[in-house]
Amino acid sequence: MDNLNEAQQDISKQLLKAYHVLDDVRAKLENIGDDIVINELHDELHSDLSESIQDWLGQIHALDCNMTEFVTDET
Repeated sequence: MDNLNEAQQDISKQLLKAYHVLDDVRAKLENIGDDIVINELHDELHSDLSESIQDWLGQIHALDCNMTEFVTDET
């Protein structure tokens, strides 16, 4: 029974780490998007990139919502 509990705790810790990495990626993408706006980069490449970043952030938000059911800071 202890092995099951240890495995469960290990999985919870790994999931929490993944959740924090996801949050770091979200923050970095937001910073890149902000830099595009601040530097007024409106060419086609940066417009496409900005649009993609918004899509990615939406996907990260959906994943975040799904993960919160399983992630706790109590590990």
